[in-house]
Amino acid sequence: MPEHSLHIAPVPRPPRRSRRAGGSLATPAVGIPRKKSWPLFLLAGLAFIPMLGVVFGLIATCWGLLTDRPRAILAAGVGAAGVLLNFAACFGLGYWTIAHDGRPGGIRSQLAQTDLQALVVSLEDFHQRTGHYPERLVDLRVPFSVRPLPIWDKTVGLFNQTRPYQYFLARDGASYQLFAVGPDGLPGTADDLLPRLSDSLTTHSGYRPRALSASSR
Repeated sequence: MPEHSLHIAPVPRPPRRSRRAGGSLATPAVGIPRKKSWPLFLLAGLAFIPMLGVVFGLIATCWGLLTDRPRAILAAGVGAAGVLLNFAACFGLGYWTIAHDGRPGGIRSQLAQTDLQALVVSLEDFHQRTGHYPERLVDLRVPFSVRPLPIWDKTVGLFNQTRPYQYFLARDGASYQLFAVGPDGLPGTADDLLPRLSDSLTTHSGYRPRALSASSR
């Protein structure tokens, strides 16, 4: 009998499956396009636009943390950096504006006016409790107070912690003078800032406006 050779067809192998975390096997998706990451990076780049970039940065950060797009975490970090840079720029601009606004009627003068009015109220409260006015403004301060008393002259500098407002107690101890030195830093000049008080507080307080000097007339 003639010998016939047997031909055995090879058995196709199943597609290799990747192992996921936890030991389960997953078959890779075939023909599914990967999601693009450029829209996410575009939003992250827009986060560096002044002011408006905060909105884009927040969207890019949240989207990057929730999506499975390639390099999504990197885009989220770029968006967060844009938001932080915007906040830092706003803070720096605000600080520079206030710190250099020394003109009469400017922001520092307005803050000083508020401080002077609060000091007059504190001085009257002190007088009502003790029967006399303090010799120095420092004596009004209460240790470990939640709201420290603003005794430092803001017309000299926004964060001035060395020069208090000008306070002079009369010899008889019954009245006092109180004012800020103004942008020039010199007492007794035209830009000195006096507290603006209501008529009732002026009448019933020991505050007496200082006499204008020749240089301030």
